[in-house]
Order: sequence, then C-alpha cells, then structure tokens
Amino acid sequence: NRLLSMEIEFSRACNYRCPYCYVPDAAVPPDELTPDEIRSALRQASELGAKKIVVLGGEPFLFPRLFEMIDHINSLGMTAEIFTNGSLISAENAGRLFRAGVCMSIKLNSLDPDIHDELTGEKDSLDTALRAIAILKDAGYSKDENGMLAASSIISSRNIEGMASLWRWLRQERITPHFEIITPQGCALSSRHLMVEGQRLRQVFSELAAIDADLGRKWNPPPPLVGRKCFRHSYSCLVNSVGDVMPCVGLTVVIGSIRSRP
Repeated sequence: NRLLSMEIEFSRACNYRCPYCYVPDAAVPPDELTPDEIRSALRQASELGAKKIVVLGGEPFLFPRLFEMIDHINSLGMTAEIFTNGSLISAENAGRLFRAGVCMSIKLNSLDPDIHDELTGEKDSLDTALRAIAILKDAGYSKDENGMLAASSIISSRNIEGMASLWRWLRQERITPHFEIITPQGCALSSRHLMVEGQRLRQVFSELAAIDADLGRKWNPPPPLVGRKCFRHSYSCLVNSVGDVMPCVGLTVVIGSIRSRP
C-alpha cells in the first residue's frame, strides 16, 4: 500500500521499430518532460518511499542526460534499472553503469538472428544484443547471479518455439530472464498475428518452470496476466515522457499528470 518503485520514460526517441511495442507510433512527442520536471518526479517518488526507478523508452541511451539522471536517482537513495536494446552500449558507459549500481535489461527475443531482426525491426540486432551483453560482463556485470544483468524477452508467435532454449542459455550465462507476454496496445494492435493464445502461454511457462525446478528454483508457472495475479499496480506506477501517470505500461489508463498536480 505504498510506492516501492516507479517506471519512467525520459524520452520516447528510439532507433528500433519493434512491432509489439507498447508505444503507439514512432513519433516523439514535442512536449516531453524537461530535465527539471524529471528531477522533480524522481524526488517525489523518493519522498513517497520508492526504492527503485525503472527507466523505459524509447531507447534510454538516446536521452542525452541519462547519466545525469542516474546520478540524481542515486543521490536520492534509490537504485536504477534500465531497459535497453543494447545498441549504444560501450565499454566506457558500461563501466559507468556498473559503478553506479545500475541494473541492466537487454532486449533479447530469440537466439535466431532472422527472428530477432523481425521482432526489433533492425538488421543484425541479435549480434548487437550479444555484443552489449559481452561488454557489460567485461565491465563487471554477472560475475555472480545478483540480478544486475537481465534479458528482456517478449513471447510472440514468432519466437515461442525457442523460448525454452533461450531460457536455458540465459540461466547458463547467469543472466536473469524477464519473459513477458504481448499486451494488446500501441503497435501491437497492428501486429495481432504475433499474439499467442492463453493455453499455449501456460504450456510455455510450465516448461520454463520445469527447467528452473531442475535447477532448484521453484515458482508458479502461469504467466501473471494469464493467471490474473499481477499486483504491480499496488506498489508501482508509470510516468510517461509527457508526464501522464498510469498504473503500468500494460494498463494505459491515465490517472493524472505530474504537470497538473504532484
């Protein structure tokens, strides 16, 4: 019954065109939050008790003041987590990220390069993601299984057959898997062929749970949105790039704006 984390978009600018993206179009809003407004939102989240800020996008590394905001998050006693496609990861910024204690989640939808390109709209995107992971590891990430390095994967009709092998590879590489299902919003509304029916999703999640059980990890197989057990809205929220506040990226109901009231 309190705020524990907040998701925020610093900008919706992106260099990928994922067909399942929750953002409705590629256009960047002309009235995105100013740096002062972002800092204010972060401060308010901290005052309400938030411990973690999740940076979404767009592609966060296209935001020119990203590291300034990471420093601000840390100065407020919170940690940061960034979801990125990995295309702009370098040895230099990977070191800065690790030293700042930033958790990183790299887009990785398939180990098949053609499928990965299809699901990102960008050529050679699998090599890009694997390169980013290697650079982050060299910078200190994933030396142990502390959850600081993760892979963000969207389950769709195009990659569902490879989910189990991807899961096994991530566990082997000590990378935390973030597997999610597509929600019907944004670009996904024009890509309904990528949707997977509920029973098939249950089968996949049961298979993933069985893989983990063999590794000594126990969890409930049904996906949160299938089993209706997602409670993120009770401890988190999303502030998008124009200041609208929503329960999460999967529930695009605007409940207010930080530009009109705290």
